[in-house]
Amino acid sequence: MEESGIRTDSGIQEIGESRSISGMTKAKGLSVMTAAVFIAGEMAGSGILALPRATANAGWFGVALILIIAWASAKACLCLSDSWIMIEKKWPEYQNLHVRDPYPTIAGHSIGPRMKKLSSVMMDLQLFGVTLVFLLLCAELVASLIASHVSISYCSLIVVIGIILCPLTWFGSPADFPPVAFGAMISSVLSSIIVIIILAMQSGDKIPQSQHSAPSFKSFLLGLSTIAFAYGGAVTIPTFQNDMKKKEQFPSAVNLGFAMMLGLYLPISLGSYVIIGDSVVDNVLESCDSGTATDIVNVLMAFHVFCAFLIVINPLNQDLEQQIKVEHSFNLKRCAFRSILCAILIFTGLTVPKFGKILNLVGSATVIPQTFIFPPWFYYNLINITGEKKMTLSMTIQLASIAILGVITMIAATYFAITDLIEPGSFTKPCYIH
Repeated sequence: MEESGIRTDSGIQEIGESRSISGMTKAKGLSVMTAAVFIAGEMAGSGILALPRATANAGWFGVALILIIAWASAKACLCLSDSWIMIEKKWPEYQNLHVRDPYPTIAGHSIGPRMKKLSSVMMDLQLFGVTLVFLLLCAELVASLIASHVSISYCSLIVVIGIILCPLTWFGSPADFPPVAFGAMISSVLSSIIVIIILAMQSGDKIPQSQHSAPSFKSFLLGLSTIAFAYGGAVTIPTFQNDMKKKEQFPSAVNLGFAMMLGLYLPISLGSYVIIGDSVVDNVLESCDSGTATDIVNVLMAFHVFCAFLIVINPLNQDLEQQIKVEHSFNLKRCAFRSILCAILIFTGLTVPKFGKILNLVGSATVIPQTFIFPPWFYYNLINITGEKKMTLSMTIQLASIAILGVITMIAATYFAITDLIEPGSFTKPCYIH
């Protein structure tokens, strides 16, 4: 690209018509339904348990926030989708190339080479942090489930689960493991249904005691930032689109994927707030009476984060492999590199076994801008560069609104992350020092 100084062969791998893309032929790419399941399976998950508290923090307007932020995140994802289609039309060579770093490539063509490097670093930091949290959360859930049956420590489980996950990360791209996405999605759906049933069964005792206070300014912003994080997976969107049979159909997958997420988020958030009210805690399960049903939800959530780990680590692997020139085929170098990355994740988890507060700070600086601020900016610039579309006043207002929402949320999330991080007891000793 002459306008931004990005070479068209940067970050891409040329293939012939008879060769495969990401280890599969174009005819075997993702369908609209499968792509939608990848979107929902990657984004939905722990948000099911955390959103009820976020809704309570924002009061009754929290329900509206879930809808508003869903619209903003979906619109941002559609901006990324349209941006990639514009790039393929402006530079047709991309139509016959597999791009392993599509999000940074969009950044490079829309803003310039420095933005491509910045977005690549931010994306890798975000994906590494989220992947690490999934590993730790899976170990934590398994530890709580087997504590009374098997004598094994949380730290040991980090190693065991990491080793089990490692060979499963060797798949080429999302198109190579659709069952993982369906597993993540199905476990989320079942978890949501069971939690709603638990709440309904306990509503008779809890509704008379529930209170619904007006939110404070601080609690409202805390609810806003938590809800925004529940929709913060835009960096993986272009990767899913690149693995579709027909990339131009990806907007349908985005709309369907977000509809799935709303179908999970809204009932449990609204139901929890109506039944439990202000007293709902960070994990809604801890506000319910414990029993077999809650154990089943924990099993399902452990399975979900197991699958989500594999989905989220894949774009990270692809981007890093692009930078160190690992061939995009199943080979020993790929397996060795991905095994080393898993070892680094395990070691980091053992070093910082309570990583959540650090992730909140990293996430506020990476997840929010890459989901709500950058995509409208990329889209706006590409329209001016390619001349493919005409920017209307309505679209300009929508893009500006999403970006402003992102800035407000990023500031709020960063503030809460820093204040939480400096509290006493925020850090624990590494596992290998205990």
